[in-house]
Amino acid sequence: MNELAVSTNLKVESPSSEPIDDPQLPSSDLDKRIRATKKKIRMAEAQLQKTPLQDMKPEQANKLSKLETWRSELMLLEEQRKKAPGLLQPKGFRLAPSKV
Repeated sequence: MNELAVSTNLKVESPSSEPIDDPQLPSSDLDKRIRATKKKIRMAEAQLQKTPLQDMKPEQANKLSKLETWRSELMLLEEQRKKAPGLLQPKGFRLAPSKV
C-alpha cells in the first residue's frame, strides 16, 4: 500500500502533431482544435497591434511567423467540419466568412 507505481511510457504528443486531415477526428476534438487555433490567431494579432515588429522579443516574432500557418490550418479544420457526416454545429452557430 505504500508503494507508488510509475509508468515507463514517456510518450508525449503536442496537439499540433496530429494530422489535420484525419477523417476519424471526433466532433468535440475537431471543435477543440478549431477553438485553440482561433485563440492562437487572436493572441498573435493582438500582440502585433500592441507591439511594433522591431520591438518584439524573438519568441513573439516566432509566434507571428506562424500566423499564416495557423490561418491555413483553421481553414482546413473548418472545411473538415463542414464535410464531416453527422457533425452538428452548436445551435445558433454560423461560420464567419474567411478574410483572405
